[in-house]
Amino acid sequence: MLTSNDIERTFFSLVKGSVLGQSVGGSVYRSNMRPPSSREEDIVVMFVAGLDSQIQTGVVLVNIYTKPVRYNGADVDDKNRCASLLRLFYDMLEEGEVTTGHILETDGTPRVNYDDTTKQYVISGRIRYKWLNI
Repeated sequence: MLTSNDIERTFFSLVKGSVLGQSVGGSVYRSNMRPPSSREEDIVVMFVAGLDSQIQTGVVLVNIYTKPVRYNGADVDDKNRCASLLRLFYDMLEEGEVTTGHILETDGTPRVNYDDTTKQYVISGRIRYKWLNI
């Protein structure tokens, strides 16, 4: 059986080594490791939930923090940058099946939300995984 720590570490390595992970201006972090003062374009990988059985399943959350841009006097999400990062997120899932040995798919469509704490926009992508526990 894989522990939640094993799973988070696997997906952290996947994201960090992917084109997505290498495309952000900041760093890739595991849950609760991102410095609270960071305003960089960072990624945080976090185990959310899982079920143990012969086929382990679960969800990992990937939050991609992006800097806002000014538009008509307001801070808004950078639509082009977010679209580019989302494409890299989907590409990472396709490549990740080979890298991790897990079956990967999205758990709902990723969305962009504003985070009041960091004053940044956050792309939240949920990855549903399946892993044959032999």
